Amino acid sequence: MNNLKREGDVLTLTGRADNPNIVSSLIRNLDDSKWMGDSAVSNIQQNISAYESAPVLNNTVTAGEQPRPIYPEDSYVQFVITTKVQSETAVPVEGADGTTVPGGEL
Repeated sequence: MNNLKREGDVLTLTGRADNPNIVSSLIRNLDDSKWMGDSAVSNIQQNISAYESAPVLNNTVTAGEQPRPIYPEDSYVQFVITTKVQSETAVPVEGADGTTVPGGEL
């Protein structure tokens, strides 16, 4: 994961994974949590290249020039997942007079 953003009750997670099955497992784990739910893939993309532009086919290497290495991360998938923050019960909050009231902020 390389980015986490929260807007209200919606979390957006962005990152890279070895394969789409890893992303699917992450979504299942998020939905199994009592703190998050309604998780979904917003975007998943394959054939990305890490660090630099991907090598161009039929590109000849001139003398003294090193070709771009192939990185393991070149085969990763890039994903964007959204999930909603939720709670099974309201968190109690202490009121101004010292009493505990239900329904406080997380």
